[in-house]
Amino acid sequence: MVDDLNTSTPRILEVNKAPAFQLNYYPFIGQPQSPLKYIFSSLVLEQKILNNKIKLTNLRQEDLDLLVERYKFLFQKQNYLSGSIERMMN
Repeated sequence: MVDDLNTSTPRILEVNKAPAFQLNYYPFIGQPQSPLKYIFSSLVLEQKILNNKIKLTNLRQEDLDLLVERYKFLFQKQNYLSGSIERMMN
């Protein structure tokens, strides 16, 4: 993520040479989705929040829904991982 194109400290989040996103855009079963739009939008929104460039009162409903879905997933993932660790220790 970069704050702007003139930054001197960009960061690479991940390199995946074969992400297979086309499976989401042209599914055999189910509705098409736009995973890159979702990922990019959520990362940009998170950067704005972390850099205090946006306030809760300025969030659009679409942005708020995006945050809720993302953090709901992260919460469920954390609970699953916690349960896995507990099961391994018993």
